[in-house]
This record gives sequence, structure tokens and C-alpha cells, in this order.
Amino acid sequence: MNGIVEQGNGLREYFICGGQIIFQGAVLLAVNRNKLWDYLGNMMTISFAGTLFLAIITGIGGLIHLTSIVYTLFFLLTAGLMLLEHMRRCKLLDLGWKPSATWVLYRVFVLVLILIAVI
Repeated sequence: MNGIVEQGNGLREYFICGGQIIFQGAVLLAVNRNKLWDYLGNMMTISFAGTLFLAIITGIGGLIHLTSIVYTLFFLLTAGLMLLEHMRRCKLLDLGWKPSATWVLYRVFVLVLILIAVI
């Protein structure tokens, strides 16, 4: 997505993802501490599925030379599908809307930090 957002390094991605695990874990401690591990396991599964999808798109993009705009659209599609799955799983776990809302808020906060080149 070069040209769309500032290119980062792997360490930035670890901080973003690790921060989300810690942040969402804190949210679950407040919402329903008894379902913390169930929730985190579901969140990791959703993240893994998103990673696999983006890895496939990256592989295909390397073969057919996709543009930054196409990569960005696939990234947004992936994030949207991950959010829908997150909401579905929160409903199955009977956690309500708060974990999904804080998931979105965290990601928006990180996006703002990336856009102003703090991280």
C-alpha cells in the first residue's frame, strides 16, 4: 500500500497487533472476565483468517503486479469481513456490542497514529 500510508516495519505491526490483544483483553476483563480466553481465541482465529487472505492476495499481486489502490481495496475488504465475523462471534459468545466497538476504536486510533506518522 505504498503511496497510501507510510511504510512501516515488522516491529510496528507487532506493536499494533500485540497492543490490540492487550487492549481487547482489558475490555473483556471489564465486560465478562469469564469469557476472556474464549474471546481471545476467537479474536486470534479471525486475525489468522485475515492474515491468510491477505497473504494469498499478496502472492497473487506479486504474480500479476497489482497497484497500491487494489491492495488497499483488498485490505479494506478484509478488515470489513473481519469486523463482521468479530461481531458474529461476539454475538455467539453473548458479549454484546462493546468488544466490537472497542475493536473498531482501537483500529481507528492506530490508523490516525499511522497517518500522522507517529508509529
